[in-house]
Amino acid sequence: MIPNLFTKRQVNIYKYIIFNGISCFTNVIYHKHQEGCMKQNE
Repeated sequence: MIPNLFTKRQVNIYKYIIFNGISCFTNVIYHKHQEGCMKQNE
């Protein structure tokens, strides 16, 4: 394992992206729509 591979800032950004991706994905499954994902990117 290589220490300092990512800065804390980068780790937080990746966590944020992954969390948004998961929540978006579950919204599509449970609500059967993709609007929530698409409109955030506009």
